Amino acid sequence: MLKMSLLTVSVFVVVAVLTFTAVTRHNHVAALSLPTFIDSDMVLQRSPMSARVWGFANASDAHVVVTLDGSNPVTAVPDTEGIWEVELAEQEASTGRTIAIKSSSGHSIILTNIAFGDVYLCSGQSNMEFSVNTAFNASEEIADAINYPNLRLFTAAKVPASSPQNNVGTKSNYTWGVSGPATMERVGGPSFSWFSATCYFFGRDVYKALDGKVPIGLVASDWGGQKVEAFSSPDALNDKTCGGTRNASFQYTTQQPNSNNINTEDGSVEVGVPDMSLWYEMIYPFLRMRFKGAAWYQGEANAGDPASYACRFPAMIHDWRLKMNLTLPFLFVQLAAYSSDYAEIRHAQMAALLLDNVAYAIAIDIGDPTSPEGNIHPRRKQEVGRRLHLSALKVIYGQDVENLGPQVVNYTTSTNEDKGTTSISITFSHADNLHSYGTAACTECCSQSPFQISNGGSPVRAPFVIKGNTIELSANITGKNLQISYDWEGYPQCALYNGEGGPDNHTGLPADPFQTPSPPPINYTLLFRQTWPDVYTPGEWSLNSDDPTQDMYSILDQWEKFQGKSGLISLKLRWPMVLGAQHWKQTSNPTNSTTVTGYKTINVTTTAEQWGGLALNGQDCLLDGSQNPPRSSNWYFTVGSFSVWGGGIPYYDPKVGASTTELYVRSNTGGWTLVFRQTMPYLFSANEFALNADNPDSPNFAILDQLESFRSKDGSFEFKMVWPEVYNTWYQTSNPVKNNVGGVSGYEAGRIMCNDRNWGGLEFDEQHHSLLDGSIGNSDLWFFAVGDFGTSPWGQQGIPACGSLTAQQQVELLAAPVEE
Repeated sequence: MLKMSLLTVSVFVVVAVLTFTAVTRHNHVAALSLPTFIDSDMVLQRSPMSARVWGFANASDAHVVVTLDGSNPVTAVPDTEGIWEVELAEQEASTGRTIAIKSSSGHSIILTNIAFGDVYLCSGQSNMEFSVNTAFNASEEIADAINYPNLRLFTAAKVPASSPQNNVGTKSNYTWGVSGPATMERVGGPSFSWFSATCYFFGRDVYKALDGKVPIGLVASDWGGQKVEAFSSPDALNDKTCGGTRNASFQYTTQQPNSNNINTEDGSVEVGVPDMSLWYEMIYPFLRMRFKGAAWYQGEANAGDPASYACRFPAMIHDWRLKMNLTLPFLFVQLAAYSSDYAEIRHAQMAALLLDNVAYAIAIDIGDPTSPEGNIHPRRKQEVGRRLHLSALKVIYGQDVENLGPQVVNYTTSTNEDKGTTSISITFSHADNLHSYGTAACTECCSQSPFQISNGGSPVRAPFVIKGNTIELSANITGKNLQISYDWEGYPQCALYNGEGGPDNHTGLPADPFQTPSPPPINYTLLFRQTWPDVYTPGEWSLNSDDPTQDMYSILDQWEKFQGKSGLISLKLRWPMVLGAQHWKQTSNPTNSTTVTGYKTINVTTTAEQWGGLALNGQDCLLDGSQNPPRSSNWYFTVGSFSVWGGGIPYYDPKVGASTTELYVRSNTGGWTLVFRQTMPYLFSANEFALNADNPDSPNFAILDQLESFRSKDGSFEFKMVWPEVYNTWYQTSNPVKNNVGGVSGYEAGRIMCNDRNWGGLEFDEQHHSLLDGSIGNSDLWFFAVGDFGTSPWGQQGIPACGSLTAQQQVELLAAPVEE
């Protein structure tokens, strides 16, 4: 019994030429002026903060005087750049106020219908920019907007900059607008206009929760298709502590500065702006403003690099707080269901919870596969706003409300080895009326379990039963290190909720997607390799033992080295070329050339998907093999994928991805050297040409930076690319090398992908067709052959594997010691 604690792109095309603003600072102006977003009808932050008003004076102005309702004048002296600033006395929530501003040169500005209340900054990419006129029930929602006169709205213009700016214009046809139909783009108009649906519904629900007694100001500063780096300052991007969430020795890779364009599912490309450019123009101008909090909906554009997002996101939040000199409670939306698998980037978003005063809203259950703006843009923004506002009430206003869905407290597992089954019990908190419900627009709904269990291979669905605040699972799977996941996928069909109903009932909240920690990777060592048509001879337990790169290699005589005290050994039998292999030569070095030269086939399995050798990619992966002219936007035959595609790594299947990719190069001594391996779910980053370079047995390995040293005398490289997909992993205690009798003892299955022909581990082959075989207890069979002698008809076809694979060209056996 095991008991442990569980810790807790946008699809439109920007049709514009991106230009940078030329002004770096405002400096002195011809007459007294204000930033665009300081205007009549605005909301200034109420007490306990002191609201600020600032602007720009001309060169002759010695001072500027600001009064509120004609009294309590405050004087400011412009700085050397002509910028002046005042702090008003703390104000309670109120409306209908007037601010008068007058300079010593006689210029004046009057701001009317000013309110004091709570002001929120809303930012992010297209799901924050997505406007009310495209949400569900848009006509009704726009008509209803007139009922919230003290909800005030401002939308920043979409302009990048290369240096800090003190002003930003408005994208809408007003500056600050009083909530009403006129402040919303019409139904049928542009879908990413004004006002932000997520921001509006969030602010409206906060406004209603405070009984309309506190004016709410919403500042929307968002731009679809942009990465978190675009909203980050230089300090945030250089923060190696990830906002103080990790020690300074933590290292993460950065993307190329020119790799900000986003490839969408329909093949179009969204124009990505450079790092920091939105910070300079769309965040920096607001640094003087006092905010009650911030709401954020972004992450899709960073889906290919979740590891670094887990650093950059909290670093950005921390930096905004420092630059604004505010506590700035921060609320974010965990990404909704989408046809691509966003499980890892959703998990990366949760790194922000390592900071104080951060809360979130779950959206895994409200995907929208038929959204006219693409299924990356769900229309249920009212529900997103509702969930965000509950977190605001809890974290910012201290109200006793439920803002979380069911949360895992602990789980226990129990395995029945005889039956090959495992039972799991998961206990939840925040689980009042724990129940399941189909996700939005589901097809199978809760007939498909949201729970999956894996023992290192492909996960299996686990039926579930709800008992109070506990979920009980059962599945036909066993293993020492099982991994449990819930809604850890692109588009789950079923979700768990507290409260009542599901995604459209607007009462309960969904559980967070989760995955228990991955089992520690097993670092296998190669024990054996046979490559057809070469064969072994009886008793040939050792062959080329000093060179594991050889096509024929064996250190089976060292079997005992890998056994624990009880004799237990972890084994992996695989057939590396089951899904095909590409064997070719080329003269270009793919780590520094975007084209292929000197390409020559040797034994190429397929020429599908523009195959033509390997070349540098750098945007979607390190290298790819979709090369034949005209060069397509495909990146099949991927080496070093930056993102999950088809559930894995793109190879040559146009529908699904592989779980492992390996690249070998012929050495000058004639043997093959592994130069690259990627094993899901690990994702590479740009320029990560070296990884675990001293451990070629690691699940993820690269020495591509050493590729030039393998260039042959004729100037070419000889490559072999394989997808070692089919394998069995297991444990046993018997040593078939030492005991020359059949049978297996201590067998315990791990990930078994071939389970026919009497499979049950490896035994000594008493019939002398091979050194070892896996057809246990059947003297007429020697499938799963290790060291085939080639003495039967099989020897004319290949090496006996399992029934579904028949004969294979290569077989490998790997072993790892087991700590007991």
